Amino acid sequence: MPTDSGDLAVGAHAFTTSTNATLTYFVTGTGPLVLVNVAPGWGCASGLYHNSFGQEIYDAFTFVHLEYRGTHGSSFPEDMAQMSSWHMAEDVEHLREHLGLEQVDVLDHSNGGVIALWYAIRFPTRVRRLVLMCSNLVTSMKRRAARAGGLPHAPTLNAAERKLNLVQDVRTCSTTKDSRSY
Repeated sequence: MPTDSGDLAVGAHAFTTSTNATLTYFVTGTGPLVLVNVAPGWGCASGLYHNSFGQEIYDAFTFVHLEYRGTHGSSFPEDMAQMSSWHMAEDVEHLREHLGLEQVDVLDHSNGGVIALWYAIRFPTRVRRLVLMCSNLVTSMKRRAARAGGLPHAPTLNAAERKLNLVQDVRTCSTTKDSRSY
């Protein structure tokens, strides 16, 4: 449970992380289940989601829409190399810590889904459920990283990818380990 219920009151919020960054987030809904959502694309703030769901959803869930670094009131890092999805996953972890939650359910789409994937890879014990919509897959990120000269954390990525059982065939996305419809 959150340490301060005011942190989940409907409306805009801001906090300072342990690394002195300012992060903002917006809460919608008043349901008992908390969903963390990251803004979907570069520069697109969470306003896209403030009224996107029906009242039934808002009665069931409390949505916490994170404005990751450099977006809608959240500060930019001093080193602009830290504006990657890999680094933005740390913003989700700072939010989880701020809210005092042991684990989070994460719902994201588009680039927000990429950030959510990195979060699940980097902090797997902190993710209870992960819902992705129209997001890039981890393996496509690995391919881009390989073209750019690789990443020092690629072995961790491979282990996490197997652990998460994301996809068997990422080229066609036609064969998944769990083919049930949701």
